[in-house]
Amino acid sequence: YLWKNFKALFSSLFTLTNFHHVYFWIFLVIAVSISSHIALSSKDLEGMWDGFLVAFLAVFAIHFLVYEFGNHGIPEIMFYLQYGSFWILYLLSVSIMLSVIAWLISFVLSIF
Repeated sequence: YLWKNFKALFSSLFTLTNFHHVYFWIFLVIAVSISSHIALSSKDLEGMWDGFLVAFLAVFAIHFLVYEFGNHGIPEIMFYLQYGSFWILYLLSVSIMLSVIAWLISFVLSIF
């Protein structure tokens, strides 16, 4: 399921139409530049665990609520829970994809 969404995201982002637009290239350069220059210090890594735990528990709780109550819960709340979890998954997929692209570019450049 996750691979299917990742593949759909990748194929919708990298289309022939997008390659003909200057804005796409500007977006790609900025996104890869930002993702390749983000470097966390050891102090950042030490302090991240509290926020990571809270974020993980929040995402887990959202998915648990959607799974348990599904169509039996309040429809408006279920819609927003599903909508929020979709965007979290989407943004994480984009960040992973940009990180992989930045890694591939740096790997290819290190060979030459």
